[in-house]
Amino acid sequence: MRGPGMLQISIGIEHGSDPSSAEEPAHLVEMLHDVHAPSMCHSLYIALGPSRDAMPSRVMLALAATALLFCAGTVLSFPAAAADHEETSQLIDSVSGERIISTVSELQNFGSRAFYLNSSQKAAAYIFERFQDLGLNVEYQNLTASGHQTSNVIATLEGSSPGKARYLFGAHYDSFNSLSSNYSGGANTSAPGADDDASGVAAVIELASELAPLKLKQTVMFVAFGAEELNPDLTGDGLAGSTAFVKKSTASGLKFEGTAILDMIGYRTGTQDRCTLIVRPDGNPLVNATQMAVAEYGLGLELRTISNSSISFSDHWPFWMADYPSMLVIEEVDQTTYYPANPFYHTSDDRAYHLSESQMASMTKALLGAVLSLDAGLLEENASDEVVTGAVIVIVAVAVAVGVMIYFRERRA
Repeated sequence: MRGPGMLQISIGIEHGSDPSSAEEPAHLVEMLHDVHAPSMCHSLYIALGPSRDAMPSRVMLALAATALLFCAGTVLSFPAAAADHEETSQLIDSVSGERIISTVSELQNFGSRAFYLNSSQKAAAYIFERFQDLGLNVEYQNLTASGHQTSNVIATLEGSSPGKARYLFGAHYDSFNSLSSNYSGGANTSAPGADDDASGVAAVIELASELAPLKLKQTVMFVAFGAEELNPDLTGDGLAGSTAFVKKSTASGLKFEGTAILDMIGYRTGTQDRCTLIVRPDGNPLVNATQMAVAEYGLGLELRTISNSSISFSDHWPFWMADYPSMLVIEEVDQTTYYPANPFYHTSDDRAYHLSESQMASMTKALLGAVLSLDAGLLEENASDEVVTGAVIVIVAVAVAVGVMIYFRERRA
């Protein structure tokens, strides 16, 4: 019976009207196969026609061997991928806006997460535990920002491929209220930072939760950066956590095929989910893969791409300065200033109830689809030897069939 997951080969042998020609297969009437690669359950059916009992066993064995070789070659020509389209669709559908908004609310509940406050360290510990609960390798990278101790939280999902590619998803977990003009004021001013940038951190955690159970070929890192924001008196350079991370990465020779920084992805101006990729022409494969995932999986996300290498207000900037391929993933932005549309960020009203679960989930789904498609591409490259082997077996199978036909034709002559 033919169907998904079944491989069927049908070979019909038609004989001439002369009974003495029963030893010679006049021609192959039909050879059909249907393969569903993700399932390795296959069946083989060989039909030799109504007069197969009259055929010599040598012919039957030769034809059976040919069919089996063809079957083996076909199977080897379709190696399994890390996630086929159907499996990827299921993973994408499992991304939960409800979980993302729940994580946003939990981060919001720390109060201000300004990098110089103890509440920021508690938020870092919370993120560390979330990554650790997923079974990831997690570490702190401690650093000093304007004389205050803070840290990055770094989680790694190691890939299995030799010479594996490395991708990174990052977001900053500290928050800021522009009304605070000094450290004392900052300690007593609410800065819930739901959109800026609990939304990005929550999406990174959601990506980690979806990818952690998988056996990927590539390595994926998930980083929550500290001290992205400026000092309360607006001094300092900001981006301290990402700068320290990039400096250490370059010093150790770490390479990235692509990185994505998520900073404010939750605010929506209307009913349409809209986000923006701010890029530069650096060959970041995540850009195209993310755009393709939106269309491929019907995510209903309006995704705009802005190529402008002068935009420097988030953690993508140190990556660009080190010539790492990176993009800033952000909600709808002003067409002139490129700042986000959310009027509540850097205020005490940057809270979860202003955010769109749907938009955050859609953007997370697009990034998940992107990294899964890139991982499948790596598997296809690594499977090239298997494809060649399968092709060789198919060629041998055809040669055997031709040889059998020539042998009996000559014998009859």
